[in-house]
Amino acid sequence: MLPPKVLLSYYVRAMKSTLVLISVLGTLFFAAWWISGADVGRVFQIVQLQEAPEKISEWIIFLSTALLKFAPVFGFVEIKTLSEEEKMELKASAMEDHIILVGLGHLGRRVADLLQKRGKEFVVIVLPRDKERNECLDELKAKGIPVIFGDASLSRTLKRANVKKAKALLITIDDDLINSVIAERAKELNPSIRIVARVFREELAKMLRSSGDVDVAISTTLASSQLFLAGALYDVVISVPPLAPVRVEKGSEMEGKNVGELEEMGVYVIGVLVGDKWIAPPKDRIIKQGDVILVQL
Repeated sequence: MLPPKVLLSYYVRAMKSTLVLISVLGTLFFAAWWISGADVGRVFQIVQLQEAPEKISEWIIFLSTALLKFAPVFGFVEIKTLSEEEKMELKASAMEDHIILVGLGHLGRRVADLLQKRGKEFVVIVLPRDKERNECLDELKAKGIPVIFGDASLSRTLKRANVKKAKALLITIDDDLINSVIAERAKELNPSIRIVARVFREELAKMLRSSGDVDVAISTTLASSQLFLAGALYDVVISVPPLAPVRVEKGSEMEGKNVGELEEMGVYVIGVLVGDKWIAPPKDRIIKQGDVILVQL
């Protein structure tokens, strides 16, 4: 069952289609009437089938009137015959404060899994060629998650994912140049959107962060080098839940709550940065704006 907001979008679109059709048929009717030169009585008789149309313009009057009676049906038939991709796009258009995930490779699939576990609304953008090559897409679509097929570096594709009302954009593809273009396009359409981008080189990650187009640029090179160093010194366990250092911003869902309350929300605070050390917080520790915390996702 589709959410009420999406159903409303369906009906609004059907109403728009109906109104457009009525406008076209109405214009056709009055234009044909004017060309025919018939009086009101003659037109009424043609419409009521009391007299047969003789001229082409009178036939147009008759047909446009008949079609007007079925205009509402045609509008809803158009909605019912929408393709699967059009329905997903329509669903995305009704979403607000959602997350847009670009790419569904190894990293993208992991991020999609985490978003689902946290119950976050999100839209996926992938290239059309992935339609037949990525089995994960069928699983997401079966769960009602909108998937937009297109090039995310194009503004029109981002608009189809309703980027103007999204709160975050996660770019997981492994192309530094394309990632920077996607981030720039998204910021142009929605300056307040939060953008997290995967970047291979740390130098580019620093440049993107300083440009303002990307809020968080994660260098895979830096992350992997730190893991390699830890592996040289200790027995690194890879298959543990991921941890992330997070700065609490103003208006964040974590601000003003204690550690125990955050755990009830599914956010586990492993440590709070005090100076240059991580300190394990007690359950009643209030998380404030500006705190840097280590959370398990």
